[in-house]
Amino acid sequence: RTLLADDPHLPLNLPSVWFLMQLSSPDVNVYGATLPGGLGVIVGFNEDVSWGVTNATRDVRDWYKIQFRDDERREYWYDSTWLKVEQIPQEIKVKGGATVYDTILNTHLGPVVYDKYFPDAENKQNFALRWTVHDESLEQQFFMRINRAQNFTQFSKAFAYYGAPAQNFVYADRHGDIALWIGGKFAAKWVEQGKFLMPGTNSKYEWQDFIPLDQTTYEKNPVRGWVSSANQIPVDSTYPYYTYDGNYEHNRNRRINLVLGQDSLATPESMQALQMDNYNIMASEVLPALLDSLDRSAFSQQQQEAFEVLSKWPYQNAANETGATLYYLWWRKLYAAIWDEFRNQNMALRTPGYGATQRLLFDFPQDTAFDVLSTTKRETPTDLIRMAYAQAVDSAYNWQQQNGQSFEWGTFKATQIRHILRLAPFSVTGLNVGGGGGIVNATKSTHGPSWRMVVMPGPNGPDAWGVYPGGQSGNPGNPFYSNMVEKWAQGQYNKLWFMKSRDDVRGTIMYQNTLNPKNAQ
Repeated sequence: RTLLADDPHLPLNLPSVWFLMQLSSPDVNVYGATLPGGLGVIVGFNEDVSWGVTNATRDVRDWYKIQFRDDERREYWYDSTWLKVEQIPQEIKVKGGATVYDTILNTHLGPVVYDKYFPDAENKQNFALRWTVHDESLEQQFFMRINRAQNFTQFSKAFAYYGAPAQNFVYADRHGDIALWIGGKFAAKWVEQGKFLMPGTNSKYEWQDFIPLDQTTYEKNPVRGWVSSANQIPVDSTYPYYTYDGNYEHNRNRRINLVLGQDSLATPESMQALQMDNYNIMASEVLPALLDSLDRSAFSQQQQEAFEVLSKWPYQNAANETGATLYYLWWRKLYAAIWDEFRNQNMALRTPGYGATQRLLFDFPQDTAFDVLSTTKRETPTDLIRMAYAQAVDSAYNWQQQNGQSFEWGTFKATQIRHILRLAPFSVTGLNVGGGGGIVNATKSTHGPSWRMVVMPGPNGPDAWGVYPGGQSGNPGNPFYSNMVEKWAQGQYNKLWFMKSRDDVRGTIMYQNTLNPKNAQ
């Protein structure tokens, strides 16, 4: 039997973004997590197939500088001619106040997002956004089809109706097939097209075509026995299309593959354990070299204590580990010191990712990025490592003094599930849980696994387990508003009851509503 595990990472909010539903009709019987307004289940399973999603982190947005004819902004220059701007009036009613009127300026490249009215003075430059989300698409048709899919052929054909947002879909069915399919509409770009801001006056910078569906990125039944998705780089250099994105994740997928490669007989229990895996693979690669760079002869007592903790830390971001907190603070301070010049620019800049920073630190130690321009000295990586260590230790012990408790990772991270309007009485705060960024258990302070699901399809129907940090009710006074939070925090799961018919009595029905629309007056 195949196994499927999925835990999409989203902001942790109450009411929960998801609610569970089994939808049954003469042509479908499907179970899983869904969203208000969705025509079916978004993440789940039926009697034959199961599927899950995670962000594909693909580049599907480009920015174009628009040249308007004059301040009236009714025409813009494109390929040696003036084109008309589509003006879309907006009426925004304000409770207790005057109605606000606005006008969206739309070009064939997309709406003008940054203009003279933008509050940031540095970005009043008339940039239009070309984004696949603005294109017409039929995602509801896609989900209706995969809810009814009986095999991989039917599942894969449904992607003809899927445009955005770009998502990795993992798949497993009762026939023994597993797969990973990256769903979305992707421009066929020339190398580095869209990596930088582009002029909106010349058609050569515009998207010319899209990657055909039969040449999209997917993997089915690999010899190694598994597929995995965790926002990582999706292809190698042999893929014929340009797929740049500067924000791919580099650690979780490597850890997942390492565990799966050592798991000779995966089980539902081992999949659940993997979703709660707290091993910090990046720390295991970085920390030994950082520790070797320190000058212990100049340590204060606190710095010596921290060194002993980090030297013995098993690279686990478990809730009770102080080493996880010290490493987190150290790396963040070091990262900020390396890229300090980015903060001094009068423009929006994305700093390089952790993977690129890690490589720069150890493979190119002579790079000028390590020089702090505000000083007369030419700093080296060792200088920044030692400076960041002292700052991190001070931060940890200052936090301990101010809060009156040890800086154990779970306490320091203080995961909370906030009400969507940030109303404290309707939130759940102070959850003492492990995980973190770059960890398979990617539970951060306010972001993390929004729904954990493990499914084992089979000839007699699916076996499935799941939990999410919330409840089925959106009413804070209802006992089912947040009743699953504690179980989610402890890494426990509910056995999901997939009813094969309305008369299936294997489970316990607490409430039942019968609607009789024919009898309505």
